[in-house]
Amino acid sequence: MLVYWTNRLAWAISRKDTTAQVPVGALFVSSDIQNQAIPKVVAALRCIQQVDAVRSQRIKRQVKRILVVGSRLVAYGIWYRPLRMISLADDWVKDNATSCERIALTIVHEATHARLWCFGYDEPLRGRVERICNYQALVFASRLPEGATLVAIARAAMDRDPEDYSMERRRRRILDALETVLPKRIVALVARFSRGRAA
Repeated sequence: MLVYWTNRLAWAISRKDTTAQVPVGALFVSSDIQNQAIPKVVAALRCIQQVDAVRSQRIKRQVKRILVVGSRLVAYGIWYRPLRMISLADDWVKDNATSCERIALTIVHEATHARLWCFGYDEPLRGRVERICNYQALVFASRLPEGATLVAIARAAMDRDPEDYSMERRRRRILDALETVLPKRIVALVARFSRGRAA
């Protein structure tokens, strides 16, 4: 419940751009970062629209918002079903090495989660679901004029160990990310609380 309200508040106070088919919001202190990140995500959505119009329309129906917030230590992108929202890691989006096409690949991956979620899936299937999402990213990348590097990224993601997608490993990545911004005592409390909830 706390995650829901945190994400909802973050969306409410974020700066938004509604010129693309899906509203994009960014939650940053620096306006320079806002001015850099939001246009990159909007350009990524336009890239999807140009390369695969059918997929773009599907994304428009299934994803209601994209919020640029969080850390790449957890994930580049996360599908959050209760708000029908994709979160993209702000440190990754603002990185000059991250291209609009790479952001588009992540949006395609997370939007595939949105599409599959209507069928429902449990933890034991997560590895297979991630493989399907990575395959859809690979299909999209293969349609890009200069997508060879992105095809290789998607193919490598398809070959990852399914255990990398388990809740325990995700929990560990979140705790590692928190250690970069919070005191160790607080992270230890979060770790203890999250261990109890996961059990």
